[in-house]
Amino acid sequence: QLIRTVAEQLGSLVPNRRWLETVQGDALSIPFETKIDGTDVPSVRNWVSITGDLDPVGGHFFRSLAPWAYMDVAGQQSFVDHQYPTDVTSRADLLARLRESSLAGERPTVSPRDPHSWGAYVTGHASQLRDWVLA
Repeated sequence: QLIRTVAEQLGSLVPNRRWLETVQGDALSIPFETKIDGTDVPSVRNWVSITGDLDPVGGHFFRSLAPWAYMDVAGQQSFVDHQYPTDVTSRADLLARLRESSLAGERPTVSPRDPHSWGAYVTGHASQLRDWVLA
């Protein structure tokens, strides 16, 4: 929605009006430029979209996808990561924390997680990042 809004506002400044076709209607597509000979050249070689199933910016609310929000562009690689609302990621982890805190006579610690953490997306896909950049 943001891409469409900005493109519509800047439309009169874009010399190649065909570029605006990439952001109009329901079918977003990878932006491109048209060479003098008429061939289209994509603006990127590899388009990757990452969001999480708890990320409201990515269009997910309590693991439910809002159909209007997630940018699903034809030709892109799309990833929806499973997220946890806290740093407790499993029942075994929770039980271990409860046991450790009980033995230490302390309260267990649980920290909330940011569902829109770009750093977490990069870290979670670090093994793929090199391939994406060099593709």
